[in-house]
Amino acid sequence: MPFARTVVCICLVASALAAWANEANFVLVHGAWHGGWAWQPVAQRLRSAGHRVTTPTLTGLGDRSHLVEADTDLSTHVEDLVLHLRMEDLTNVILVGHSYGGMVVSGVLARSADRIGKAVYLDALVPEAGESLADIAGDAATERWELLLEKGEMIPPPPADTWGHRWGLVDPTLKAWVAERITAQPPATFLQRVQGSPWSGSVGYFYIRCAGNPNPVFAAMADKVRNNDRWRYIELDSHHDAMLLSPVALTRVLLDIAREHGGQEVGQ
Repeated sequence: MPFARTVVCICLVASALAAWANEANFVLVHGAWHGGWAWQPVAQRLRSAGHRVTTPTLTGLGDRSHLVEADTDLSTHVEDLVLHLRMEDLTNVILVGHSYGGMVVSGVLARSADRIGKAVYLDALVPEAGESLADIAGDAATERWELLLEKGEMIPPPPADTWGHRWGLVDPTLKAWVAERITAQPPATFLQRVQGSPWSGSVGYFYIRCAGNPNPVFAAMADKVRNNDRWRYIELDSHHDAMLLSPVALTRVLLDIAREHGGQEVGQ
């Protein structure tokens, strides 16, 4: 009997070690006007699958909206994530950025690529070094945001009656839930350029295109990476806010990415 108990204990330890070895570190980064709250349906499913998941909220948004300042910029949000990775002692991270979150992910890659195993851009912006969201959006939007910055005002979220077209949010219950949490965006976050190069040979790059999103900006981002050897390109049958609209399908894609071994070699 003692021998049998020993065998059982060894098996349990081996099983626990195997589970630990297969645990992934997901850090999920929200987009503009959103917060860490937006990832709740996906985070719960990833945790249930045995993975470690954090959903930090960027300064001035969501549950950190009380910290908002007009001069909060992209570097502030990058610093949020750099410090988060360091304080949580996270390595070999699967860093997922949605929409504007792609700007933040790119800034983090320029600072802390050694902590990132895979970078996942979910229907996200893919800036080059020295490029801002304003550069991508064009002159008219840039002028509006510069004026708001000059006046010390925030960029208000899009009107709720446009959410169906912009984000795919048409269900009344979901829209009401989001409306309670959506917050204004500091304009400097859209105006500041990414500092340093986000491209590292040690990181695997993935782009998840939400096929139901008609926004031409994101269609252009998808075209930019679709046939690029640096990237693994995936299409998801969802509108833009896939983490809220299609959490089961998105979780499945993220789990598939987690199971892929190693990173992709990236040219400079």
